[in-house]
Amino acid sequence: EKNCYGDWPDSGEIDLVEERGNDKLMATVNGQQQDIGASQIASTLHWGPYYGADPFDLTRNYSYNTGLWSKVYANWTIDWTPAGFTATVNGQQYASYPTPSEGFWKFGGFDKVDPN
Repeated sequence: EKNCYGDWPDSGEIDLVEERGNDKLMATVNGQQQDIGASQIASTLHWGPYYGADPFDLTRNYSYNTGLWSKVYANWTIDWTPAGFTATVNGQQYASYPTPSEGFWKFGGFDKVDPN
């Protein structure tokens, strides 16, 4: 197939919901033990000039549940407009990624550092 926008991630990727399948998965996050399993989900935009230069941490947001997302029904949405992306779960906004006024290239810092 022809990929007119280039390889991943320069072609972009929108992850509506990313969830780990483990009901309880403990990891050290910022020096603290945290459950990063099925009580945590994320919506993420992947973008950048190549695999090693995907600044997805600038466009990822987490939503937490006191229970497990894997045990409940939830309605996930992403609205994509020229103004940016907004993510909601069950009607509650938990992430907003405005379109950078000077573009994603500058937002990612690629105008200052050669990503190659």
